[in-house]
Amino acid sequence: MREILFRAKRFGDKKWVYGDLLKYQDGNMIIHYYNCGMRQAADVIPKTVCQYTGLTDKNGRKIFEGDILSHDEVGNIKVQFKNSEFLVHGITHNMFSTLLSSVYRGCEIIGNIFDNPELIREKD
Repeated sequence: MREILFRAKRFGDKKWVYGDLLKYQDGNMIIHYYNCGMRQAADVIPKTVCQYTGLTDKNGRKIFEGDILSHDEVGNIKVQFKNSEFLVHGITHNMFSTLLSSVYRGCEIIGNIFDNPELIREKD
């Protein structure tokens, strides 16, 4: 079974938290996580909520929606969730592909769309 995990930036200090997502009817969201063995809850910025894909990069780091990956053949690609599946979108080559082992196997996480937007600007 795939691990269900979310990450998002906290309001205030804008640090990433990883854990279980709870969305209220009013649109506010919190992530429950563990800190020093104690369960904590943090109000998070909704537009930064990203789900874990269940896959890791070549260094064993977990790949989340919103991550930017470096791929030898197609350059930088970003991970998106669209139409009920995780996809990658090529930045330098306009392509969409399902995020499968054949795509991510040689990839490395180099950032994400929130902290490193400069990595997804198209080359002139």
